[in-house]
Amino acid sequence: MRHSIFFGIVAVSFCVGCTNNAPPASPSPPTQTSKVVLKAQPLFAYVPNYLSNDISAYLVNPNSGALEPIAGSPYKTGANPPALAADPTGRYLYVVNSGPNTISAYSIDAITGGLRPIAGSPYKTGTDPFSVAFGAGGKFVYVTNLNSSNVSAFKVNAATGALTPVPGSPFPCGGDPQSIVVDPSGKFAYVQDFSQGSISGYVIDSTSGALIPVAGSPVGSAKYLTRPVIEARGKFAYAVDSNSNNISVYAINPASGALKPVAGSPFAAGVGATSVAIDPASKFAYVLDYSNGPGRISAFTIDSTGGELKPVSGSPFATGKGPGIISIDRGGRFVYVTTGFTAGAGSPGGIAAYAIDATSGALKPVAGSPFSVPRDPNYIVFDPTDTFAYVVAYNTVSVYTINQTTGALKPVRGSPFTAGNNSEAIIMTQR
Repeated sequence: MRHSIFFGIVAVSFCVGCTNNAPPASPSPPTQTSKVVLKAQPLFAYVPNYLSNDISAYLVNPNSGALEPIAGSPYKTGANPPALAADPTGRYLYVVNSGPNTISAYSIDAITGGLRPIAGSPYKTGTDPFSVAFGAGGKFVYVTNLNSSNVSAFKVNAATGALTPVPGSPFPCGGDPQSIVVDPSGKFAYVQDFSQGSISGYVIDSTSGALIPVAGSPVGSAKYLTRPVIEARGKFAYAVDSNSNNISVYAINPASGALKPVAGSPFAAGVGATSVAIDPASKFAYVLDYSNGPGRISAFTIDSTGGELKPVSGSPFATGKGPGIISIDRGGRFVYVTTGFTAGAGSPGGIAAYAIDATSGALKPVAGSPFSVPRDPNYIVFDPTDTFAYVVAYNTVSVYTINQTTGALKPVRGSPFTAGNNSEAIIMTQR
């Protein structure tokens, strides 16, 4: 898989739109009973398949979590799609194609989840587009281009989903930009410059969508910098250096977007540190590493004011060989790590699961962990209710019910579900 050389880094987005609210029920006669039933909007899942050059589309069963292929799936896209993203309204889907250097745009049928190409699609990007993100609440789309070392910016037509290049696009950045993340306010964008080992920061012009470098950008001088993560409050940004085995923490200036290292940064992490996950309450940080063998998770508490990291008692915590992705459920109760990513072609993988101590941040292995998954698991997401976990593994999607008390995983009936060749990621969206 393409992203295996980048330590399992993928840059994709998870989008869940708002459901419609039903009006209040009218009064009923005393002898009758009335009940207002709110019908949830359908939930859809989409998977880009890098070698079959298409998108697998599914309707998610809200009761069982099972995936039902949508009529017409898989949908053809450009060659070698590594990433995709749905806009915040759940109306449009955008897929980057690294082969022809384009981004494809589709409208999403609100009822069926079917995809329909938008007029004018695909649109040209820079060379070797690799990731995609939205800015300013979905008004703009940004694509990082690995080989041209810049960011293509587009304005989204809210009525049609069509894309128009932003004046001044593409915008320069550091070498080999693998990912772009936007802060929760939608005002600032940060690009991971892999070969330069730095983070380029930008202010997003709310009218034009242009990217304006923030003061002091770029920051950092790591050798193998991973995708930056911004915690939920938008106060701090985190990035791991797998060569120096540490994690850098930056305070985000709320007015300018400038990044400033917090006191004590960078903080020591494990050997071959690859990625970081922050719990939803921004209390704990978890760094995954290879450790020259079985992986480990370094756990830290986060100072809510200054952002400094302090190791959790008992850290680091052991995990399996070939760790790939670390994820935290939406409720901040459990940590899940995909393992077996580097075990070799055809080798089975696993999911190591841990319960988070809400007070200390310490991790306790979940009974039955690790849970089996097909070869090369490389991505994991959770449905909006935290009831189900979805794991992409080579050419399948495995679906598990999450035990709400223990965090244990149980395969749903029919899992794993077939995807295309060399599946890269998964997103879920609804209106």
